[in-house]
Amino acid sequence: PDNPFAQHDLALAVRMQKGKRLPPASRIGAFYSLVGQVMRSVVRRGGTRGKLPREYEEAIAVFPAGGFEIVPENGIGAQIVMPFDWPQGAQTSLPSVPSPEVVVRDAFGRFVSVAAWASDDEPMQRLVQAVADAPTRTRMALDAMRLLPPMGGDIEAVEIGGRSILRELPVSLRPQARERLLDVVAYEQKAEPFDAVGTLRMVDLDEGRLRLRAVDAAERGGSVD
Repeated sequence: PDNPFAQHDLALAVRMQKGKRLPPASRIGAFYSLVGQVMRSVVRRGGTRGKLPREYEEAIAVFPAGGFEIVPENGIGAQIVMPFDWPQGAQTSLPSVPSPEVVVRDAFGRFVSVAAWASDDEPMQRLVQAVADAPTRTRMALDAMRLLPPMGGDIEAVEIGGRSILRELPVSLRPQARERLLDVVAYEQKAEPFDAVGTLRMVDLDEGRLRLRAVDAAERGGSVD
């Protein structure tokens, strides 16, 4: 079949293990929703939280380019291909200021570079050159981990590509990439002793944080990040 990654702005493919059944439609819908969450996280800057400005929400909102395509098993596992088109917003900003569409595609392109590094055997320094900002690099590694297939599951790989991110040959995220992504999270970070006891109150997957209501802070109404 024609290459969907060369035909569409963005395309995702879920590749199954040989002999494994396709997942139900509800699971594919949940995966599509997860991609939207990851894109919002990738676009955030400086640890900002809450809803993105409307123009960035609109720039993130990719639309299905027709229906999802089912490719039956034929020597390799069956695939579910999800092609998307990116919205074409009007140029309202100054020529020297990148539009929200440009910002979103550039950020997602760098995110895919992190995913590509995790799927290869390049040294860490190559990734540092591609994404120099350490907090951004760490956040993108955490986001890439959210898209990884589970180890030992029915999904062999999740593939990401498209014309808008200059990936006609898609990046293939496999479960084995988790260890390399964990290396990115730990890179240039120092471990600190932590022995607080309490109740887990919040897990922030976008920022890789958790909040613990410590026993000794409960009387004061405090919490520990």
